Amino acid sequence: MTTKDRRPPPITWRTIKVWRPRRRHQGLIAGSAIVTVLVAAIAVAGADRDSGTADATVPGGAYASAEADHSPKGAQRAAAAMVVALGSEAMYRPEDRHALLRRIGDPATLDQHQRDYDKDYSPAFNRKVGLDADGIAPAGSEFVTRMAPVGTSVPAYTEQQATVAVWSHALFKTVDETKPTADWYTVTVKLTWTSSGWRMLDSSQTDGPTPDEAAGRYGQAPPL
Repeated sequence: MTTKDRRPPPITWRTIKVWRPRRRHQGLIAGSAIVTVLVAAIAVAGADRDSGTADATVPGGAYASAEADHSPKGAQRAAAAMVVALGSEAMYRPEDRHALLRRIGDPATLDQHQRDYDKDYSPAFNRKVGLDADGIAPAGSEFVTRMAPVGTSVPAYTEQQATVAVWSHALFKTVDETKPTADWYTVTVKLTWTSSGWRMLDSSQTDGPTPDEAAGRYGQAPPL
């Protein structure tokens, strides 16, 4: 066995599980509830940029939780935008992460969100992907993490709360890797309607569904 053969497998979203759920809620669905199709992954938060609703003062990409309508469609738009933000490099930088969570999190659960995510995105975890304690890559190197929403569904909706499953294509590249790994996930976001718009109560992540190109399984993507 060569030295190259003894190298550990690459770190991916699946192996590090930074989005492991800390609280379970009734009504969350598994990835199999999303239609299995193959479509081109949308540009990260491109729709929000085009509509002019991006909040440029908050790192982590464009998202529009407050600007989304008080409707099932608005909840889907808010959840998809939150997934983009939560899947960005900003989550690895403490100050940016806290600003992001203040922007999308429900004020009633914000402190718990920050404690949970601070534990997940610890200095030790940053070192695991090649960053320093502040989430900065060494000079001349690159760290990449992206979540591109492809489709959404709403397994539960009331005027006050919504559960949205966001089917996403993820890219992840540590500092030490030469190219990103790509995979599919379903991120389920539980939202509450507040005076400031839709806000995140909780999120969880499951693997897949992965489109099966060889089997020819294609179809209509759930609407964004």
